[in-house]
Amino acid sequence: MWYLDCILTVGQAHKFALLGAYRPQEKEEKLAFLRDLKTVCENCFESLCIIRDFNLVRSEEDFRGHDRDRGLMEEFNKLICDAGLVDLPLRGLAFMWIRGVEVILSHALTGL
Repeated sequence: MWYLDCILTVGQAHKFALLGAYRPQEKEEKLAFLRDLKTVCENCFESLCIIRDFNLVRSEEDFRGHDRDRGLMEEFNKLICDAGLVDLPLRGLAFMWIRGVEVILSHALTGL
């Protein structure tokens, strides 16, 4: 459900782990994914950057086209808060895909 892409060093001193994540579709697998991600966050001693498609929403406004499971939304927000993660906003496009076609990544990353 998750995997470590790489450890990057910026300049001489700052290292961070770059974790790619993709969440499954079924509710029980979603909950297992959140538990696994929490374990990764608790055991990572580097700064951590998690990217990719979580297929989870953080707010009511994000529900368009998604399962409306508010319990999962609350669990996802709790994980973000408990792990001390920061949800970096994207500028421009609201989603990295449109009708199943991926948008050029440079457009999606302009807000980072």
